[in-house]
Amino acid sequence: MSRDLRVIGNAFKVITDLERIGDYAVDIAKTARRLAAEPYLIPLNDLDRMAKATEWMVRECIHAYVEHDLDLVNQVVARDDEVDDCYDRLFTDLLDRMERDRSLIRQGTWILGIARFLERIADHAVNVAERVYYVETGELKQLHQDRPR
Repeated sequence: MSRDLRVIGNAFKVITDLERIGDYAVDIAKTARRLAAEPYLIPLNDLDRMAKATEWMVRECIHAYVEHDLDLVNQVVARDDEVDDCYDRLFTDLLDRMERDRSLIRQGTWILGIARFLERIADHAVNVAERVYYVETGELKQLHQDRPR
């Protein structure tokens, strides 16, 4: 019975995380539309890696939820480090580029916004994974420790 209550209670929390993920996805789409008409002046390698890792995390945290898969939970949590590393590199690189070339500030700021949205989406995917862990084990704990920036 306690597991059933955890399932019900956590469903509401998972819904909230998924809704927030959707909100960030809309923000990314709006920003991409703003940038679509201009050539990219900044390399987007880390942003692409972030997007792919984040997409994987969202897909797999949902699979973990549906399948009650603790192995996937651990994989999702571990993948967040990759997203965080990409974000840190991208942030540092763009800040350096914008300081050296002021013409990059507008585009760089929009790209940093997208990177931040992706980083937050990944954090919400970790939240879902942590909720799966709680439902399956009965143990409420933070599986991923945020690093200071």
